[in-house]
Amino acid sequence: MPAPAGSGGSKSAASRRFVALSAARLADFMAADLSALDLLVVQIDGLHLGDDLVLVAAIAVDGEGNKHPLALVEDAMGRWRGYCIYRC
Repeated sequence: MPAPAGSGGSKSAASRRFVALSAARLADFMAADLSALDLLVVQIDGLHLGDDLVLVAAIAVDGEGNKHPLALVEDAMGRWRGYCIYRC
């Protein structure tokens, strides 16, 4: 349902807010100290977006089964392979 006129609730404003909150949440994840965790598994997966863009994510799983985000990289396809995924 469209926002009423004058409400300040445009799609663009909602999108900018979502992007800003998502970026802040990702920054919090990336800043978390993982040194005390007993990480057993690291899963790295990629998603092709269009013809030449890839999104790569790395997630670790600890001994209790909890998942911990390690990295998220978006770049032109083929270039991401040179990135250090694990918080270098």
